[in-house]
Amino acid sequence: MDDLTTEMIREAKVNGFSDAQIATLIGAEEDEVYAKRKSLGINRVYKMVDTCSAEFEAKTPYFYSTFDSPSLKLGGDGLTHNESKLTDKKK
Repeated sequence: MDDLTTEMIREAKVNGFSDAQIATLIGAEEDEVYAKRKSLGINRVYKMVDTCSAEFEAKTPYFYSTFDSPSLKLGGDGLTHNESKLTDKKK
């Protein structure tokens, strides 16, 4: 588990590997991979799909979760942002 670097986890997550798949590949437990990923600040973010093609403000956009981020691909600091806004509305 000590051989699993921050960059290796980031690359695996950007490429769609689950924590369980990473754990299987390195012979660890999924909970260990999850805990290490969280401690390194590698978290999913939510991106918006504009259902109105930017013609006007979308009233019904939807979101998808991803680990993909330009800062991750370019070797940046890994800081990402959510395009979703927290509200008190019922989900």
